[in-house]
Amino acid sequence: MIIEKKGSDTILSIKRSKGSKAKAIKLERFLKNYHTETIDAKDLIIIRSGKLKGFGILMTSYTNPNRSHQYIMWIPALRKAR
Repeated sequence: MIIEKKGSDTILSIKRSKGSKAKAIKLERFLKNYHTETIDAKDLIIIRSGKLKGFGILMTSYTNPNRSHQYIMWIPALRKAR
């Protein structure tokens, strides 16, 4: 998989399996570093093309190393976050 930065906030991901055509997916990524007592950073990825268009993932990383990351996914077909 190749990830290439296009412009300031768009990423173009190109995936190619052996014996098949290349598939390109356009993503937007937003990263916010908080550095507070509990939250270290939040990272939001939104898929802008392909079959997963509109799908989003919000990852929260915490400063406490014993606490695992939190992932929230927006599923457009269900119009719900899981």
